Amino acid sequence: MQPRSIVSSRAGARVIAFDVDFSSVSDPVEDATLATSLKRAGGSVVLPSFRQSAGSGSSEFVENAPIKILSDNAFLGSVNVTADSDGYVRTMLLGVETLGTPRPSLPTLLAENTAVIGQSFEIDYAIEPQSIPRHSLVDLIEGRVPPDELAGKRILIGATAIEMGDRYTVPRHGVIPGVVIHALAAETLLTGRIPESWSGLAPLLLMLLVIGVAVRVTGRIKPITILGVGTAALLALPLVTEAFLAISMPIAPALAAAGAAAVLGASAMFIETNRENSLTDADTGLPNLKALEAAVGKLPAANIVVAHIDRFAVIAAGLGPDATSKLILRVADRLKLATHHCQVYRTDEASMAWVEAPDDEASLGDRIDAISALMRAPIEAGRLVDVALSFGLAGEGRRGQAARGQRQPRGAQRLAEGQPLGEVQRGGQRGDQLAIVAARRARHGNGIGPTLERLSG
Repeated sequence: MQPRSIVSSRAGARVIAFDVDFSSVSDPVEDATLATSLKRAGGSVVLPSFRQSAGSGSSEFVENAPIKILSDNAFLGSVNVTADSDGYVRTMLLGVETLGTPRPSLPTLLAENTAVIGQSFEIDYAIEPQSIPRHSLVDLIEGRVPPDELAGKRILIGATAIEMGDRYTVPRHGVIPGVVIHALAAETLLTGRIPESWSGLAPLLLMLLVIGVAVRVTGRIKPITILGVGTAALLALPLVTEAFLAISMPIAPALAAAGAAAVLGASAMFIETNRENSLTDADTGLPNLKALEAAVGKLPAANIVVAHIDRFAVIAAGLGPDATSKLILRVADRLKLATHHCQVYRTDEASMAWVEAPDDEASLGDRIDAISALMRAPIEAGRLVDVALSFGLAGEGRRGQAARGQRQPRGAQRLAEGQPLGEVQRGGQRGDQLAIVAARRARHGNGIGPTLERLSG
């Protein structure tokens, strides 16, 4: 028995569609039998039409349609399958126009959907082909398929044999028959929404917005955190839009933007970390001499006060590296307290400095006396240590000069008289006075270079 002897009305199917070529005349008896079955089905059967080129190199198209005796009693649906430039079939047309005649596609008719000529939709290849029930044509002819298996169903009839050559490459499933592609396209339409494909502009703009926020963010939230959350949202976006809106969109451009932002951000963080390290004392974490030079270089005028720890080499040798670092930090804390929390810099292993505005020079002596009072108490650095400091000042129009002599009663008086600051004493012992040469930034753009000179008597 030939396939044309199958009567389409026997199972009470809702829609029957054929992906079989009926464009040529077969046995007249078989053709008449099929035509009678199609007429009895009341137009609920879909036969295939195919738009193809009129000839090699021609820009004209012709329609390969079923013979007239069959097409007069059936709907015609386009079975054109178009592959992308890489050979993969990803989309299906809702309908095509051939010689001025619009033709809904076979999946559109099978799903009883509205056809928009020329509009395509993404086939949902997340649908497993094995999830669609199949029956052998032989079983159908010989009556081994129960009628209730087909009653009220949408039925698609086509060939799956490799020898037929009607096979295409698709995402995820590899090479599958054309009739299976039509079935998957119909299943896609039956989900309720016509899938749409959007450009990657929307995800790209979203990622650029995230990058903009990450660049401008301040406070405890780190830019990398915002970028990470934005990237995660970007990856979830197509899953949400496809599941609830039947909209798919490429996110590769947005991911590329996120990757570029991450690389640039990491590079900026690396550069900033190196810059901070170059401005920081490795042992204590205090800003170093280079940081002091940078700070003073931004000021039109400034006084630099340097505090030198007397007998530092002896103290450091007795304490060890870790305790010595702790000692430096304790001294820095006392300097900050007395100077109203000015930034304290470690200019060398034994010296620290801070910047004073020239207008505050008159009251500097009082702050030095306050430091003197604070330093009378020993410092705990693993053990109690008595620390004596010597001070020097350099500023606009002033160059510190040191000489041995008795400490005068008040630092303010010595500053007023243009004399160098003396040392802070502990236990009646006197260290060498320290002369600080720290010229502020010159008007001609010369940098500063604070140097420490220990003077002999």
